[in-house]
Amino acid sequence: LTISCELYIEITLIGTVAGTSRVYMANNGAELFIATGGTGYIYDTAGGLQTIVSAGYPGGDFALFIDGYFLTNNPGTGQVYRSDIYDGTTWDALNFFTAEGSPVACLPAYHCLPSYR
Repeated sequence: LTISCELYIEITLIGTVAGTSRVYMANNGAELFIATGGTGYIYDTAGGLQTIVSAGYPGGDFALFIDGYFLTNNPGTGQVYRSDIYDGTTWDALNFFTAEGSPVACLPAYHCLPSYR
């Protein structure tokens, strides 16, 4: 019995992300959220790659998607912020929670998320 498989991967440059920090990505099915070195980016097929310029974006350095929201941290504070639902370009400065008790760095992200379901 012989099994063969061919795998094809197409790689397309969609833009450039500046810096030398680790890059984190999360996907909501329509948008790709990229966080690195305090800068956030959103990629979608309609708008291409764009820097998040929302006043409420905290400059996070991780990316996560849960229940319709992108999540990222405010580095050094124990705070985790969320985007508007299914909209990674919009961030409200009041949409966050703070780790309490013995806060630790929020990386990896799952370690600082409360059980809110």
